[in-house]
Amino acid sequence: MNIATIGAATGLAQTLGVGNSTITSTLGAVTPSSTTLTVIAPVVVAVVVTPQKVSPLPGATVPYVAMAAFSDHTSQNVTTNQAVWSSSNTNAATIGTSTGIATAIQGTGGGVTSISAVFGGKTGSATLTLPALTSIPVTPANQIISPGTTLQFTATGTYSDGRTQILTNVVNWSSDNAVVTINPSTGLATGNMTATLVTANIKATLGTLSGTTKLSVGAQCNRNLLRNYKR
Repeated sequence: MNIATIGAATGLAQTLGVGNSTITSTLGAVTPSSTTLTVIAPVVVAVVVTPQKVSPLPGATVPYVAMAAFSDHTSQNVTTNQAVWSSSNTNAATIGTSTGIATAIQGTGGGVTSISAVFGGKTGSATLTLPALTSIPVTPANQIISPGTTLQFTATGTYSDGRTQILTNVVNWSSDNAVVTINPSTGLATGNMTATLVTANIKATLGTLSGTTKLSVGAQCNRNLLRNYKR
């Protein structure tokens, strides 16, 4: 295997591989002079992970990048199928071990995790902070519908950092009265037959938190009844 080549007139060597090469100089009848050129493979000196600090909402994904810095001052993207990724707190976020794509866990408690990438014996890390869910307002509030009609509810998550996101298809929906049937996954409520005005408590639950509102079903709903009910 060729280790290096050298310009016959310039003495400028170019490395081709790893190992030792003998460099010799000659001039006429003068005894040749030689030296040894040792070529070593560059080693990883650091791994840098970006973005360094993120705070995604639960359910979001974050693509990370790992760049390896070498002893010969070059760098290489080792994000996919080279660096090995991990999350120190999988209750906050998980990450693909070979992809660097993190997923924030859909929960209520929030938390902090260190995202790490290991390559060439070096480790780079970044911080992912997950805000805690503080409340789940349910809208529309305090409605009245007629039997056989439907009403779509919406659940909105409010987080510890003030941000919000729609959680309608994430929470579990329930009704405490058979006068209202509600799809547990979508929040679509249906009023069932009743002779009098009957009220059900509608609840949206995620983990340890829930939001509630009331939905009444009446055989004879009119504007006056609705106005008096909302007072």
